[in-house]
Amino acid sequence: MLVNIGSILHNIPARKKGKEKQLLILTGDYICGHLFQLLCETDSFPLLERFARLISVMNEGNTILETARQSSRENIQAVMEGLRRKHGVFFGECCALGCLFAGGTEEEQEQLYHFGVEFGIAYGAKKYGMELFKIKTLPCFANNTALEMFAQELISSPVRQRAFT
Repeated sequence: MLVNIGSILHNIPARKKGKEKQLLILTGDYICGHLFQLLCETDSFPLLERFARLISVMNEGNTILETARQSSRENIQAVMEGLRRKHGVFFGECCALGCLFAGGTEEEQEQLYHFGVEFGIAYGAKKYGMELFKIKTLPCFANNTALEMFAQELISSPVRQRAFT
């Protein structure tokens, strides 16, 4: 949660100017720094590395998406990579960490990470008005139709929309 809030605040300033821009960036950095401090105080160094990598990849995704948005030509590969980094990796890491905290095996964490990445891409694509075409190609689930319906219902839920916007 802190990573998401920090990332949102840090990346809003692309459309702001002056002191408001600086305040948002510093607030986002402060929130992420607070998370890092909490992890250090609790000797959670493996999590510190994971969160640092997550924040880095999410910021790269924001940069890719902003560059694609400002570009005069449409580049679907860049947009998909931006969605993977900004939303996919975030959802993937959340799923994997949830599994870790619930006592799941490394294999289960890996499976949930991949599910979360694909789900995050679907969420990001839907958020940006794209169709959920990527879900049809998922190799690791027997019933892709059920997964697509689940993702569409979750993404279109009014409660979820308020939580992520």
